[in-house]
Amino acid sequence: MRPVTPLTHQLARGVRSLATPVRFFCVTALVIGFAVAVLTRPFAGDDEQTHFARSYAITRGDLILEVRGFGVGSDLPSGLTQEMTKLRVVGGTERRSATWERWNDAVADGPDEFVSYPMATLSPAGHIPSAVGIGVGRIFGASPLVLLILARIANLLFYVAIVAAILRVVPVLKWPLAWIGVFPSALFVAANASPDAFAVAMVIAAIGLALLIRDRKLRDAPISRTEWFAVFATAFALGNAKAPYFFVIGVFALPWLRARGAHRMLVAAVVATTMVIGGIWITAFSDRFVLGAYVGSENASPIEKMLGGLPHPGTLDPTLQWERLRDDPSRFVAATWHTATRQGERIGATALFDYGLWVPPWWLSLAGFLLLLAVRFSTPEQDRAHFSRTERFLMSAMLALLAGFMLLSLFVYDTVTVQDSLEITGMQGRYLAPLLPLLMIAIPTVPRLRIPRAFIVVAHTGLMAVLVYAVTFGVYPSYFVKILQTIPQ
Repeated sequence: MRPVTPLTHQLARGVRSLATPVRFFCVTALVIGFAVAVLTRPFAGDDEQTHFARSYAITRGDLILEVRGFGVGSDLPSGLTQEMTKLRVVGGTERRSATWERWNDAVADGPDEFVSYPMATLSPAGHIPSAVGIGVGRIFGASPLVLLILARIANLLFYVAIVAAILRVVPVLKWPLAWIGVFPSALFVAANASPDAFAVAMVIAAIGLALLIRDRKLRDAPISRTEWFAVFATAFALGNAKAPYFFVIGVFALPWLRARGAHRMLVAAVVATTMVIGGIWITAFSDRFVLGAYVGSENASPIEKMLGGLPHPGTLDPTLQWERLRDDPSRFVAATWHTATRQGERIGATALFDYGLWVPPWWLSLAGFLLLLAVRFSTPEQDRAHFSRTERFLMSAMLALLAGFMLLSLFVYDTVTVQDSLEITGMQGRYLAPLLPLLMIAIPTVPRLRIPRAFIVVAHTGLMAVLVYAVTFGVYPSYFVKILQTIPQ
């Protein structure tokens, strides 16, 4: 037997020190996340420019948006908006060094101008992490490029802190949740100025705390006030996440089934808290109602009239689409089939990697989902939750219901009025990221299909390498470059 050298012993000890879910997640997320945050082209993430504008507005105290004409947004310095446009164009059409040359470009003095960002009319909660980074940069007079990077890093640190805190306390399924936390689609939004990172983190937090309360009831162990405070804080935060992902609060059906008396009532109150807050944002303050998204004021609902909504510039008309769907519910089935057959390859290609990367082909996404299955099938015995059939059925039903709500909202709100059939015109990987944690607890462990963790680590390392390569060397498609070149600077 070969003797163990001191160097080999030190390397082995170093590897073992990372062989816990928390350390594995933190090291991977921080290393890859920082690389993505710094190397990704300016505003290359989905709607990142509008989310950056919303976060900047928050640093100026604008928490609630203002409706003006056909837009909804806030007043921002004109010099900032001009530099944002330049960064978008230069970053997408010129060499990378041309972008970095603008790292110290100060914002030109000028009056404020109204900036509309309809894709960012969510609760301000999801933008607060990025706003913190921007606020720190503004104290030191940082350029817009540096502000963007600081916003990304702050978003990443918030995401890592929340997920790591949950991994420390969740009693089971630590490894599956850790793998979900560093999966490319989740990690990409975490390292961008996107509120989707807030949604993913809150989904993981809700699942982890539901498993914690369930474990306490199974072992008849006391639940501390701190744990109940964390549960209600998560419920409040999840209600402020984007729809329909706050429905994940239904995972608290797991502890509800085990609880009795006052604890069952508390669990029900947790669910009610999220549903009420989420319902308020859906019915009163989302972009569906602030913008109106209807054609003509005569079609406005009372709440839309009260909020001053106006026709959506994309000729979206959810009121009309809802009427069509009520008249013929089979349209939903047809729309699902059309989406799968006409856009199946594109959805497969963007389900794992956000389309802002413009890579990779569908087979890499398929490999990623197979890796997810391998991780779940290979859950160590001591990390298994041992769900009952009822619990497994409830989780599967909730996953299907949530996916259905997501598709339904996309069909209704993203179908233009001139289109006869309901059909999603585009699917982005970030839409699926908050569903992945729920998927990991809905599918069972299969010991006979267990794969050594070393092979999973190697495969995951390959995916991370592709992610970093994509944000470093990826280019926009020619048609998008032509669009950017037409934007006046």
